[in-house]
Amino acid sequence: MAPPIALWQLIAGGLISSLALPAQAQSSPDLARTLARQVAAEGSLAWTTHRLSWKHFHGRPRLGTSTAAQTSSGVTYVVECHGERFRYAVLATFSPAESWVRPDIPPHRTASPRTLKHEQTHFDITELFARRLRRAFSSVRDICPSHPRDARKLFDRLSRESQSMQEQYDQETAHGTALDAQARWSRAVAASLDSLGGFRQE
Repeated sequence: MAPPIALWQLIAGGLISSLALPAQAQSSPDLARTLARQVAAEGSLAWTTHRLSWKHFHGRPRLGTSTAAQTSSGVTYVVECHGERFRYAVLATFSPAESWVRPDIPPHRTASPRTLKHEQTHFDITELFARRLRRAFSSVRDICPSHPRDARKLFDRLSRESQSMQEQYDQETAHGTALDAQARWSRAVAASLDSLGGFRQE
């Protein structure tokens, strides 16, 4: 699992009068659409409820390793300050070019669905991080106009927590081969996503 990627953009001022606006944070559909177009132009996929399939794994496999597959996913975000108004968009993304599967896995009747489910949960954990970041951004106060880089501090803190969770997931599930642990993790991550359903990016 590759470490999350941050896209940083700060637009200060603009034509909006800052004195008339209350200090607040707001998810921006316009920013989200712009970010989604950029992600797509780079060849990455944004997280959706549609599941991954092996056709999404285009990277060159690491042969001579016991690793069956690898998911490269991360979180990209953009923020804006318009006076005191803080606007943001956050996406969990999957890189087909950097994600790979060993050629013997997809045709294997047992290993294929088991491995794919493990990789999907990696991506779901990335989406969980994205939702936690949206929740954190939604509650910030006084970032704009003077402290916009506090957004990066939030990202960095949650990124460390996400990376730790990804590593724990691999350890406890033995990279998806410990079936009971895999089932527990898949259920727990799904439940956590549901609990943060209000922070899903539409």
